[in-house]
Amino acid sequence: MTISVVINTLNAEKYLEGCLESVKNFDEIIICDMYSTDKTTEIAQKFDCKIVYHEKIGYVEPARNFAISQAARDWIFVVDADEIIPEKLVEFLKNFAQEQEKNNFQYTTVAIPRKNWFFGKFVNGDWAIDRPIRFFKKGSVNWKDEIHLFPKVDGQIFEIPMENEELTMIHYQCASISDLVNKANIYTNFEVKKWIDSYYNFSILSLIFEPFGVFLRMYFRQGGYKDGIHGFILALIRGYLYRFLIIVKIWEYNSRNNAGK
Repeated sequence: MTISVVINTLNAEKYLEGCLESVKNFDEIIICDMYSTDKTTEIAQKFDCKIVYHEKIGYVEPARNFAISQAARDWIFVVDADEIIPEKLVEFLKNFAQEQEKNNFQYTTVAIPRKNWFFGKFVNGDWAIDRPIRFFKKGSVNWKDEIHLFPKVDGQIFEIPMENEELTMIHYQCASISDLVNKANIYTNFEVKKWIDSYYNFSILSLIFEPFGVFLRMYFRQGGYKDGIHGFILALIRGYLYRFLIIVKIWEYNSRNNAGK
């Protein structure tokens, strides 16, 4: 039983060394780089990683399947360059893989809790903690090329409980508001296509009320108010930036198409 760690990178020097330090005891580390211009590959070389390259496309999903295809081990652990993996989780995943091979693969996949850190602290709200698919028997998980879609899984998924902090990854999601705004602008470009494909209809009312509804949900129902000014700002960004950008970009797309008719 062997495990490959797969990490996709683009100008990841800020957090990569800490990430690699936390996964160095696995059998193989694959770095799939999108032609970084900082010291990302130099850092990877220090940890004896296998480095491969993929064209820069703005988001990770298409490059993720390619990176996984370069791995030579039995199990795959997908890690982001800005994540830290606790020692207890490393031990758990190694033991889990051994047990599944003995038990004829009752589970092929593990969903792992992840706490998200935003410009200085961990937060509440719908950005606080998630549980992505990250560990699996090679060949049992495949990502679609579209952004932020759940991968296709062959077999049963074991979900580590959200409250198990010893087995929770730490994700340094955004170091600053500028980082968050830049990511929002990039990601919403790809989100727009999904919304259009699902026949979303733009209206002035949606532009007025949807961002406000997202803000209310994140700030009050999901506990953003517990984080003080951090929570207030994140709820505003979630509603009045992220959702707002999606809606106005759909309007822009529709306007251009109608102008050409």
